[in-house]
Amino acid sequence: MKVNIRYFAAAAAYAGADSDVVEVADGATVGDLADAIKEARPDSERLATVLDVASFLVNGKRAESGDVLPNDPDVDVLPPFAGG
Repeated sequence: MKVNIRYFAAAAAYAGADSDVVEVADGATVGDLADAIKEARPDSERLATVLDVASFLVNGKRAESGDVLPNDPDVDVLPPFAGG
């Protein structure tokens, strides 16, 4: 299945794009998607590091690594940030 991804902040900077489409198997988890992104961009160690600590929103709701992706999901990748 195709997953529409939007990258924010450092994730976008290290991905070199604000969005992407990645193919994963039906029944894939959020963790599987993170691995697929890393495989699609093997030259970006910084992106891989961000993905390891990022929060993922699937169709607007927070998702954990083991959550199964629904069909045709929209996924936001949000790296940790600080502010005040």
